Amino acid sequence: MDRRLFQGLTALLLSIPGLSQETKPPAFLYVDVHPSAPNAEMVGGRFRAGSRFEASGYTMLDFISLAYNLPWERIADGPSWIGTDRFDLIAAVPPGVPASASLPMIQAVLAERFQLKVHDETRPVPSYVLLSGSQPRLKDSAGGESRCQYKRGRSTITLDCTNMPMNQFVRELKDYAQEFFDRPLGDQAWGTLDRPVLDQTGLRGAYDFSIIWVPGPWNRQQPAASADGMASAPTGEISFFEAMEKQLGLKLAKQRLPYPALVVDSVEHPQEQ
Repeated sequence: MDRRLFQGLTALLLSIPGLSQETKPPAFLYVDVHPSAPNAEMVGGRFRAGSRFEASGYTMLDFISLAYNLPWERIADGPSWIGTDRFDLIAAVPPGVPASASLPMIQAVLAERFQLKVHDETRPVPSYVLLSGSQPRLKDSAGGESRCQYKRGRSTITLDCTNMPMNQFVRELKDYAQEFFDRPLGDQAWGTLDRPVLDQTGLRGAYDFSIIWVPGPWNRQQPAASADGMASAPTGEISFFEAMEKQLGLKLAKQRLPYPALVVDSVEHPQEQ
């Protein structure tokens, strides 16, 4: 093609409205942010094209966790109120917006309305490591599907695991146990599996084993912590942590390990608009 003809066609295309501009990312049609009513519960947060997005009773920590798809423990710094003051966010989602656009759209709202500024950084994060005692009570597997089956009785919870490597077990462990506990209890009494779990057992085989514990009403409150900060059950009941050690010869110990974290540089209460 003649060079002058090519340049002429390029100029013509760029002169057409819209072709010379970058495509703007999707944005909410309108946004309303205001403080929640007293004693508001955390509800909503579902994103659906052509509908209203409503998230009520959210702390700023909840919003950051939602917008960046991160658990609380990987969000660092920021003023104390980000974990206590609650807000409602109501917005209109345009038709045809894919779910993949939801996180950037919520991030943009937090940046505009809360003046949120963040950056990525590697930080020591409170974590669990799974350790093996001197005599782990695990049976070498004869094969079969690698899985754990959850069974809930009237007063006990059982996990029956078959052909389960330890590195896979720790990946699934948090999901299995988190269902039976409440929100994080903080660093002083880690009564929940609200932290990352890392396999440090040194066990390289695949095993068959079962673990049984009593969830009990005490797990829905802050349990008493033992000397090492782990949760202990009242007399006659066995906690998840105790069952791991007594029944399997394994132990969940707490450590701080380096993980990618989102650091809050600055954030402000939203201004009325």
